[in-house]
Amino acid sequence: MIAIDTAQAPQVVRLRGDESPLPPGSLFRAIRPAGGLPGAVLPTPQPGARAGTIQLTATLGLAASVPTGRTTGLAAQLEPVTVTLTILDQTGAAYQIAAGTLLADGRPHLLVAPLGGDQARYPLRVAAITATFPLPPRDGPARALTLSGLSLAGWTQQASSPVPINLPPGSVAQPGDGPTHITSQAATFTFAPGHAPAPGAGVAGSQSSAQVTGQLMLLPRATQVAAIPAVATRAFMDTNSMAIGSVVPELLGGAQVPLRIVAEVTSFPTVTVPGGALITDLGSLQEYLARQSLPPLPVTQWWLATVGGGVPASLAARVPAGTDITSASALATAAASDTLSAAPQQALLALAAAAALLASTGFWVSIAADVRRRRGETALLSALGVTRRGAALQLCLEKLLLSLPSAALGVLLGTLVARLLVPAVTLTPAAQLPTPPAVTVDDLPLAIAFALAVAVLPAVAAALAATRRPDPGAELRAVEEA
Repeated sequence: MIAIDTAQAPQVVRLRGDESPLPPGSLFRAIRPAGGLPGAVLPTPQPGARAGTIQLTATLGLAASVPTGRTTGLAAQLEPVTVTLTILDQTGAAYQIAAGTLLADGRPHLLVAPLGGDQARYPLRVAAITATFPLPPRDGPARALTLSGLSLAGWTQQASSPVPINLPPGSVAQPGDGPTHITSQAATFTFAPGHAPAPGAGVAGSQSSAQVTGQLMLLPRATQVAAIPAVATRAFMDTNSMAIGSVVPELLGGAQVPLRIVAEVTSFPTVTVPGGALITDLGSLQEYLARQSLPPLPVTQWWLATVGGGVPASLAARVPAGTDITSASALATAAASDTLSAAPQQALLALAAAAALLASTGFWVSIAADVRRRRGETALLSALGVTRRGAALQLCLEKLLLSLPSAALGVLLGTLVARLLVPAVTLTPAAQLPTPPAVTVDDLPLAIAFALAVAVLPAVAAALAATRRPDPGAELRAVEEA
């Protein structure tokens, strides 16, 4: 996911699978491509490849259309190319990895792109292959780049070259695309390398043809989209007077990216600016930038699920240098210890303790008064032969029928009140509601145990007291005299 706001740089967020604190997934399926992103998919490591690498076999030489008589001496004029792979992981994060330099000798060479370790999370997707080469000083023969080891069915090519501003217009001949031939075993892409001005031919300073580069970008065939789906926060919609279906142009990575708003959310993690933000699929955006021959956006945040929301001891040693690690437990502790939030929360705890004490006292007083009021009744039952144990059990059951529903209702109302009040009184140091809102964590086992103690202990105590009453005759005489 990527959050884009108008006040600061985009926040690129890398999610680890489904372990993300996002709203319901059905909403965010609207911004993910239905058929997945295009590209060569590697569900598992390549057979025969070294662990933690992606490898392919490449051949660069003269195109088959070049007449045989002209090939003498032309091969020596061909410059090598540098091959780079753009790889997307399963979260949509993109990485540009150099696979090595390919000599234009017409022979196959093994290119290896290291993934930085053997812990890569598959499936991986090769979204683009870029071959960069220096433009020759004069028109050269067409070249052919043959690749095998990856499934490139349906791929296309785009040859181009950025013209330096200090060169006169028309002095650079742009590379051109040639025919493409793809089979199940290999894919051959033919292109014309173009040319740059020779040294001294009106070139300013020390600018030479070697400093003018061209590139051949290989891309999977994909349907052109008018705009990338995005989700907007309510603040963004209100600030910019947008509606569902509006298209917002955003400048990202040097390209104007059209984003279409398809849904609205109240808030989104990491978005704290008053103007809100747009949220879109990172993989779709990276694929759009790749087609514009632009570098991918770097990932700036990782969301990982940990036990208890804390920071594992091994995590700090595995993240890049200079990374700030924030945990859910640390944020909760900071919010609870903040002065603006601590006082209301302590008041809520005091209110809960007072309510529990009042409820317990009320049960005790009610049962004691009822036992005293029913002295004559219990004495008469005893005189008629009802055992003390039977009378005590009857009294206990009667009181439990009243106290247990009351305790259950108290737990239900307490949970509801806590869910409404705790987010309302939890503030940031700037006296603002946190984004996303505070989450109320209910310790239901402890609350239920405390409610049962308040409801059951008075009834059990009254039953025990009923088993120790004096002689029924003396009790009846005491009631009559009263």
